[in-house]
Amino acid sequence: MFSCISKYLNKFNAWTVKSLISSVKASYTTITPNVVELEHVLDMQDFYEEHLPTAGSLNNISTPHQLVIRVDKEAAGPVKSCITCRMWSNTEETPPCHLLQSLPEQKPLTKAGRHMFYSADGDQDFDKLYNQFEKEFESVSKRFQFPEEVVQEWEGTFS
Repeated sequence: MFSCISKYLNKFNAWTVKSLISSVKASYTTITPNVVELEHVLDMQDFYEEHLPTAGSLNNISTPHQLVIRVDKEAAGPVKSCITCRMWSNTEETPPCHLLQSLPEQKPLTKAGRHMFYSADGDQDFDKLYNQFEKEFESVSKRFQFPEEVVQEWEGTFS
């Protein structure tokens, strides 16, 4: 999927979100993908957090090459799915891992999408890069003669 987009973007520039969406659609010849810019997402991390097992109780889930989600009709509780894993196709499968023992009662909350330039841990190097990019943007946009639409969209990322 991404190779088609990559090939297309190697030939054509996409400087704005609108042009990127158009490029993704144009990169496929047999189908036209449905591309949507998300402004909000479901906060699934908080939604499931108290229902997930502790990291210490999960075995063989961070290194396998193959993870398979299966129906486990014998599972206790309302969740009838499990994950099995194996390192290679010719190695033994691990015992089923039941990630969820119960389901949350409430609906997940929505969360606004994060800013394009985002550092979860307040990384100082990130802040330096962000400030440097902001300072250089004006000269770069003049040098490459970006259309006004591009300049306006990118300037909006710094506010």
